[in-house]
Amino acid sequence: MTTLRLYTGSDIIAHITTVRAEPNPGGFSLGRVGPVTEGLVAFLGGIAFLVFVAIWIDVAAHDETAVRRASRDATRKAVGEAAGGPDRAAVERLVRERDTLANPFYGGD
Repeated sequence: MTTLRLYTGSDIIAHITTVRAEPNPGGFSLGRVGPVTEGLVAFLGGIAFLVFVAIWIDVAAHDETAVRRASRDATRKAVGEAAGGPDRAAVERLVRERDTLANPFYGGD
């Protein structure tokens, strides 16, 4: 069994006071609770950004029926390709053109 000395309480208070006075060693000072808070802020910011981009890209996003139909169509197409494989003609075209395809953002070898 561990026992605390009588002057340990004042030592703990002195340590906490010292830690609060020190500058933050890295990252943002979001409540000084560590990287968990920074990760949470980054995660929530990222989700908010993705929602903003999704609404900005699709002009018809204000129409709930159009969004639902587009979602169902995309899901139906994805499930169809997963169950039956991709379109054979599209695969053959990609195989034929594989040496001529280029990425406009990559100019290396």
